[in-house]
Amino acid sequence: MTSDKLPDTPKEALEAYIFELDKEFYRWYDKASRRNKYFWLIAQVTVVVSGFATAIVAALIDHLASVGLTFLRVLLIALPILGSFAATLLVQTRILERKALRERGRQAIQGLIAKARSDFAAAGSNDDFTAVHQQLIKDVQAVEAEQVLEVVRISQTDTTRPGTEE
Repeated sequence: MTSDKLPDTPKEALEAYIFELDKEFYRWYDKASRRNKYFWLIAQVTVVVSGFATAIVAALIDHLASVGLTFLRVLLIALPILGSFAATLLVQTRILERKALRERGRQAIQGLIAKARSDFAAAGSNDDFTAVHQQLIKDVQAVEAEQVLEVVRISQTDTTRPGTEE
């Protein structure tokens, strides 16, 4: 809510909360999902391009002596390092899982906003507005709690896959 004044009625309070969900929660999840998508895309392209570029430089190194063998040798070292670094970032950060998590959060918040708007329109009394508001708060808290648990799960070392036991 942008105003310093608190809503006076249950209807105003619910309306303000729905706007807050739309302006802050939904946009945060949308931005986080898109940011993770772009990071994943850049890292994936880096892995693929550095692999192909390494193969091309290695195949043409004898034919491109005029460019300078030192530069080409540096490329033969740097390109695989760059590709390995990008691949390691993809695996270690589990960015695709994080993107999917934030996308699920975005979809859940979007669904809660749509339901809240429908319930808002159907509410006829202060008790109805209060009940819708309280349920919406519980539903948002459930989404947030699930997000926290999943971030922790994603961040932990996975010991359930074969070959990762200590």
